Amino acid sequence: MLKNELDAFIRKFAVFCEEKFNIQAPEQIDDHVPLEQIFEFDSLVLTMYVIQLEETFNIRVPDEEIIRLGNYSVSRLLNYIENRQAAVKG
Repeated sequence: MLKNELDAFIRKFAVFCEEKFNIQAPEQIDDHVPLEQIFEFDSLVLTMYVIQLEETFNIRVPDEEIIRLGNYSVSRLLNYIENRQAAVKG
């Protein structure tokens, strides 16, 4: 179920990037390609990405992990979110 939520988040973020930053994401996003390559992260786009991740998945991303998070692929991000949510519940 979380995979479906993450896929929906990525599609929504792709629309956001296109509207706000004129960044065109491909129709199909490879689960193993770092998201920074897809969304052309600069500091502003990365910040918006992290804020939206935190709000959507009810997690907190520590400051020291923000830059690394941009290098994550969808599959790695899925694991990260699962671990962060487990930490909040645990």
